[in-house]
Amino acid sequence: MLKILVRETNNLSEMARTLNNEGFTTSRGGKFTAKQVSILINRYQLK
Repeated sequence: MLKILVRETNNLSEMARTLNNEGFTTSRGGKFTAKQVSILINRYQLK
């Protein structure tokens, strides 16, 4: 899912909002933030 979002938009807040709206949660069960999305993109070299 994140790969698709990275291709479709550069807005980290929008990516976080989409993940949250689709029901995805962080490893601790919380909501995604732009910073968390940024960390994931860098960690998995998606950009």
